[in-house]
Amino acid sequence: MNRVHEPTREISEPTKTRGPQRFDGVASAKRARGGQPRGTSNIARRVTAFRQTLGFCAPILGVLLAACAATEDNRRSTPAEPQAFPSTTGSNAPFSPAVLVRDTLYVAGHLGIDAATGAPPADPAAEANLLLDGFAATLARADLTMDDLVQVQVFCTDVALYDVWNRVYRTRFQGPFPARAFVGSGPLVRGARFEMLGIAVRSTDH
Repeated sequence: MNRVHEPTREISEPTKTRGPQRFDGVASAKRARGGQPRGTSNIARRVTAFRQTLGFCAPILGVLLAACAATEDNRRSTPAEPQAFPSTTGSNAPFSPAVLVRDTLYVAGHLGIDAATGAPPADPAAEANLLLDGFAATLARADLTMDDLVQVQVFCTDVALYDVWNRVYRTRFQGPFPARAFVGSGPLVRGARFEMLGIAVRSTDH
């Protein structure tokens, strides 16, 4: 009788485990880097780099600030060269209509004289308008306006004309009025009733 040999099947026993296995990527990463999460390490490096940059830039910034302060001190201590504006009427009178020193313009006394007659108009208001027209023109030569005036002195031969003057004067300003004195005087040259001088300062808006 022939016997049929069946192949022997080896049945391996199931591998015994000690319990469920879990791979904790964060925990493994911490162990690999000595307990520091990746995000914390990057932040620490960036903070260190930022501190190093500040430490490098601080001395340079200090030098630049000191240089700026020294430049400003030198500018203030260095005498400015006055710029005198010559007369536009051909007058050889021994004074300048205005003198500019840095940002300050000193305006000489102006009269309201009619160029056609060489005398003031009969109407005091017309005289005041002529005077202020000329004053504004002198300011414009230094790129300034009536609103740049900070101080004004007005001389008048008759203080009874105070209101007449003010009605014309107030129309020439858009902003606050400058400090002013209205002074009763004796006779003025060329028979004028009014004479005005002032100081203007260039603002940071120019």
